[in-house]
Amino acid sequence: MFRSLLPYILPILFVGLCFYLLKKKKMTPVKVILIIAVITFILGATGIMV
Repeated sequence: MFRSLLPYILPILFVGLCFYLLKKKKMTPVKVILIIAVITFILGATGIMV
């Protein structure tokens, strides 16, 4: 059951993180996009996200 829910939880957590950064930390959308790009690059370079 956990494996069937996991693919749906990750996007929800991702959107929650973006919302938290935008609303609670008062970051601009450009900074959030840059943070996402850096995290994606690091995960891709290390082979975690392929």
